Parts: sequence; C-alpha cells; structure tokens
Amino acid sequence: MARYILLLAIGFFACNKENVRLEENFYPIKTGNSITYKIEETTYSVTEKPVSKYYFLKETIGSEIDTVNHIFTLERYLSNNFDGIYRLDSVWQIQAKPDKIIRYENNNSFIKLIIPVDVNSEWHPNSKSEELSKITKKYISEENLFLDIHLKNDSSLIAVNRNLETYQNNLGLVYKLQENLANCQESSDCIGKGIISYGSRKKMTVYKTNI
Repeated sequence: MARYILLLAIGFFACNKENVRLEENFYPIKTGNSITYKIEETTYSVTEKPVSKYYFLKETIGSEIDTVNHIFTLERYLSNNFDGIYRLDSVWQIQAKPDKIIRYENNNSFIKLIIPVDVNSEWHPNSKSEELSKITKKYISEENLFLDIHLKNDSSLIAVNRNLETYQNNLGLVYKLQENLANCQESSDCIGKGIISYGSRKKMTVYKTNI
C-alpha cells in the first residue's frame, strides 16, 4: 500500500513538472496582441554633454499571412508621447515554429527564442552573426516567471558592449538594453573609473500590454 501511494506521488509530481513546461510561453503570438514600450536613447560624445531622447514604440501582431508556416505581420508604431498619435513606422513579420520563434526585420531574419527554453541554451540569432544568443537565467519574481537572454555581454575597463533581453512568461519581451560605449582612456584621472567617453545606450521597457 505504501509503495502504491509513493508511485502515485511520483506520478503526480512528474505530471506537474511537465505541466510547468507546457505552460511556458515567453513569446505569445496571437492576432491583436499589443505591447507598448518606453524607449530611452542616450548618445555620448567626447566634446558634448550626453543627449537623451524618449519616445514610445507599440508593436501589434497583425493577421496570419501564412497559415501553413504560421507567419504573422508585426506592425510597429511610434509616438513621442504615450497618449499621442502613433504613426506606422514599419511592418515586420514573426513566425512561430515548433522549435523557435523567428522575427523578420527589414528582410533580415533573427531567431529570438528556441524551444524548449532551457538555461544555458545557445544559438546563432542569424546566419550572418558569429555571436551566440544564450539563455542565462530563468527565475520567478513577484509570482511571474522571467527569462534573461544575453545576445552580447562584453565589459572591460576600456569598453562596454551589451545586448540583453528579458522576457516574461505569457507576455513576451519586457526589457531590452543595448550598449556600445567606450570608456575614458585619456588620462590617469579617468582610466578604470567607468567614465564614458563616447558611444550610445538604448533601453526599452514595457509600458502597457494588451495580451
């Protein structure tokens, strides 16, 4: 009898573990899904003070244009203000395959996620890239499941070159950071102190969702 109960318990937890896997969806693709991001871009220069600009990007999944290959349009709108007028900037495409999610951006394809989503999984985002995307962390915060991906993460006393993304389960991309910065090397007063000499930083943070 005890052995029977133990087998039931093992089967129960095994099923639950599989259900957790099946419920993972870090890039839900459905017509009408929409996410608005607040974007901050900062440019650094040797001769001038940093210049920052802010705007909003709304990405909306449109119709399924290829029902065999599961390809949808991805409509991208820009606005200077969240409550302002959003103007169509571009139309990309997104594809849901059994083992990956692919975005087609201005005729260039990028593998955004691979399935199953396992920590330490690596892949080339496209055929032209020598860099590897890597799932570095999967974690729970405030009862939500998140996923961190490093497309590039090089940092030294001389320069910073990062491209990081965070996805939330059942929502999609919620944060993105792109940095291409050169630190000051002009004198002993600034070397090794992380003082930015020139470059750019772009942060994209989820602002509103309609999933």
